[in-house]
Amino acid sequence: MTTRFSSLTQAQLNAEIERPNAFYRNCLGYLPTMFRPPYGELTPSQVTRIAGNGYTIIQWNVETNDHLVL
Repeated sequence: MTTRFSSLTQAQLNAEIERPNAFYRNCLGYLPTMFRPPYGELTPSQVTRIAGNGYTIIQWNVETNDHLVL
């Protein structure tokens, strides 16, 4: 079963952000400036943490239903 992003502990949230950032830093030489939470779910404290690290939090504004395509 997948853990919902909004239920992650602070340590788990940090790992979810830092792990891909290490990849981006090493492979691309820069870090992203935007963050899109899985399933669009964030708690208020996660918003504060993520925005406080300089990210712009973005959401999709169109439901494509691409998950329905087999």
